[in-house]
Amino acid sequence: MKTLTRILSKIVLTFIFWYVINRLFLFFFGTFIPGPEEMKGVIFLYALIFVVEVGLAYLCTSLVFRSDKTKRK
Repeated sequence: MKTLTRILSKIVLTFIFWYVINRLFLFFFGTFIPGPEEMKGVIFLYALIFVVEVGLAYLCTSLVFRSDKTKRK
């Protein structure tokens, strides 16, 4: 049960971090990137941005759980 709670909290925390990182990215760079209607090649850029955002969210989640593990020792 303890591992299930840990796994679910990692998944939920990753989605929360992804949402925050996505909003921050749109706030700073949203006006510079054209929409897919204007430029067809920008879809690949959106896919790359999505992968980077998910990677950063996973990294933030890992850092949270790593710092928790060191505090418990």
